[in-house]
Formats: sequence, C-alpha cells, structure tokens
Amino acid sequence: MALRRKSDATWLSVYPVHTEASNWPVEKALYVNIGGGVGHQCAQFRERYPYIDRSRRAAGHAAFCRTSTPYSRGREYGARHGAKFYHLRAVLHNHPPEKIKQLLNIIKAAMGPESVLLIDEMGFPEREVSFNTASIDMTMLAAFATMERTEAQWREVFEDAGLELVRTYTYYPVNYESVMDVRLPLPAQNRRRSQDTCRKTGQVSGIQSSY
Repeated sequence: MALRRKSDATWLSVYPVHTEASNWPVEKALYVNIGGGVGHQCAQFRERYPYIDRSRRAAGHAAFCRTSTPYSRGREYGARHGAKFYHLRAVLHNHPPEKIKQLLNIIKAAMGPESVLLIDEMGFPEREVSFNTASIDMTMLAAFATMERTEAQWREVFEDAGLELVRTYTYYPVNYESVMDVRLPLPAQNRRRSQDTCRKTGQVSGIQSSY
C-alpha cells in the first residue's frame, strides 16, 4: 500500500543491521525478503549496506539477499533455512489471526536460533489514532474482514505462534510505521542479555522503541 508511507522512510533508517549482522558467517544466508514483489526491498537493503554485499561477494557468496513468497515450503524454503533476517513488509496485516499463524509457522520452521524475523507493519496506539490511519484500518475491514493492529495485539499474535516480540522500532511516527524484531523464544538469561543489547543500541541511536 503505497499511501502508507513516504518513499524515503524505511525500517533501514532505524534498525541496527550492522550490529546484528557483524559476526554473521558469510556462508549463511543474510537477508530473505518474503512477499517482496519484484525485489525492491532487496534493492534497498543492498543500496543501504553495499559494503556487506561487497564483502560477501569477495568471499564467494554473492546471493546475500533473496526474495521469496510467504507460502514457500519444502525444497524452495530449504535453501533459505537459517538466514539471519527474514523480512515481511505489509504482508500480514490483511490476514486474520489463523492465517497469520499459518504463515508464521512456515517461516518459524526455517529460522535458526540466531535468526531475526522483521515484521514491517503499522502498530497503532491504543487510542487517539489519526484520521488517515483510521481510514486504512476501515479499508482492511471492508476489503479483507480484518484490521490493523496495536503493538499489544501484534505481540499476542506472535506469542500464539510461539514467537517473541523483542523490540519495536518506529521509523515513521505519523503513520505508526514500525519494524518489529521477532525471534524464537530464548532462555531467561539469554533474553535479558538480548534486551540489554537492544537498550544500549537505542540509547546510542535515539531510536524510538518499546518492549
């Protein structure tokens, strides 16, 4: 939905890709964009981080960015198993909870312990939503019998699929556009370490976020 955001406002402006991917092995897939159409999300990722692309090419691993369908299974998804980032931009919001759970379970099966699922969606506040975004919510209701969601509602959706919302990064507050860092559940000790790292990153960069 092109009306949802300005073209220059993307998750890449707030998410700490370099920090998360700094020690990622070059032989493993780095970024898988799911439901990315003609590949413009991959193009933006490569443009934003050309040095990552160059380093992986130099090591003989050129395909650091892939585009896939959210319904991929079996052999097609096997080549993308254990990637660092799985990114979905405006894929889940027009589906009911049971369909979202089905899609998340497919992706979850491909994720490794260090994988990050990046859900790029609108995260509404609990009240006083702007007119523009409220109209988008009504469009979802009329066209798909579903809705845009608050962060609390997204968290519930992820938990129902056995995933954990670690942090939300807001990159376009006018329309509540955010990218949600979702991961496989961690033991309590590792979870605290991960959250401490996120807090430090946010303090340095000034990223808007919530847990």
